[in-house]
Amino acid sequence: GQGQNQLVAYYVAEQEMNAGVLRSLLGEKLPHYMVPSYFVQLESMPLTPNGKIDRKALPAPEGSLQTG
Repeated sequence: GQGQNQLVAYYVAEQEMNAGVLRSLLGEKLPHYMVPSYFVQLESMPLTPNGKIDRKALPAPEGSLQTG
């Protein structure tokens, strides 16, 4: 909704990963408010010509949502 921010984790992995497992592992190390709401697995991170992550090219979490 409007005015609500949610944390999205974009990650690259060699095999399919369960978002519930990722959330559980992160929950052991991070405070609750720092654990992402959504996990989106990518084949590779989109990069700018300078080699930095191209945030504008990341897919919206609604399209490839994994909530586990």
